Amino acid sequence: MSELRKTPLNGMHKEARLVDYAGWEMPVYYSGILEEHMAVRQMAGMFDVSHMAKIMVEGPEAIDLLQLCLTNNIALIAPGRAIYSLMCNPQGGVIDDLIVYRFSDESYMVVANAVNEQSVYYWLKGHLPDKGVSLRNLTDNYALIALQGPIAAKILKPLMSEDPADMKYFDLAFVNLLGRPCVITRTGYTGEDGFELFLHRSEWSIEQIEDLWEHLAAGGAKPCGLGARDNLRIEAGYPLYGHELSETINPLQAGMGWAVKFNKGDFIGRAALECEDRTEPVELLVGFKMLERSVPRQGYPIFSGEEQVGHVTSGAYSPIRKEDIGMAYVLEPYASAGIRLEAQVRQRRLPLEIMPKPFIEIKAGKAENALSPDRL
Repeated sequence: MSELRKTPLNGMHKEARLVDYAGWEMPVYYSGILEEHMAVRQMAGMFDVSHMAKIMVEGPEAIDLLQLCLTNNIALIAPGRAIYSLMCNPQGGVIDDLIVYRFSDESYMVVANAVNEQSVYYWLKGHLPDKGVSLRNLTDNYALIALQGPIAAKILKPLMSEDPADMKYFDLAFVNLLGRPCVITRTGYTGEDGFELFLHRSEWSIEQIEDLWEHLAAGGAKPCGLGARDNLRIEAGYPLYGHELSETINPLQAGMGWAVKFNKGDFIGRAALECEDRTEPVELLVGFKMLERSVPRQGYPIFSGEEQVGHVTSGAYSPIRKEDIGMAYVLEPYASAGIRLEAQVRQRRLPLEIMPKPFIEIKAGKAENALSPDRL
């Protein structure tokens, strides 16, 4: 077996439970998933997300490459802004969901899921024009810290050259943080307000990155692992690749049609999405709550009577709602709020009720869906 990749903050995770995640040694939790979850909802938590793929797309033809390979209209964002999008195959299935940050007129950073680092890079590379675009995989060149929670801006303010509260959601800025250059973005994956800090390894040593982590902790940010991050995104109703999204699921099924801009021109997957076959019942992504205590797990079948009508994609205990919640794909006739179905949990059938997503009030940007900057 190959050795696991380690983030620049690996030395700060000695007290955490570590696991192999997408080939990286990553913390699942430090003090406990629910404790870390509540820290983010009530105060602030910080996550080492340096494992996320970071791909630079640069040059006069960069916008054309991104418009071809992505579903959203990348031309909508000015320098200093970001946008959520999907990357689809010709059949309309999702290769990945990602965020594009526009650094300047001809420079973009694509931040994708760690598990899809190679898929996204080589998909872009496979559609490069003969000239006018350069592509660089800078995943290992940056440390990335996500600072999330109601007091995130307050924690950052004394460390920064500017006031982070002045940033809008999906803004990015080039600032000095502890006197060193940093790209800061007002983005996140928890449903809370928050920021992501990109620290280039040519400008930040390991010791300096660790020092920033300690400054954030001293300001009130609790170290959090991937377990809390997963619970938080489920409460916010956000999809995760490999659960709610895959190459056999299209954005319309997943309720992500708002990130598909048919009016922008051609893009890979457009024809398939425009001609979606509706001759047979389609499965749609829904939220649900369990009516008896049991955390739903990915793959649990969902029934209406004796007919299987769907399956669970993600589930968690919500400490905010104080009930077990989840997301699932169910056949369209069963996808309306209030419909009651049953999940097969080992040898038992337990009742559930379809309900709208998100499961909590989204705080990030006060948006209906914080992944969509054009809704602000």
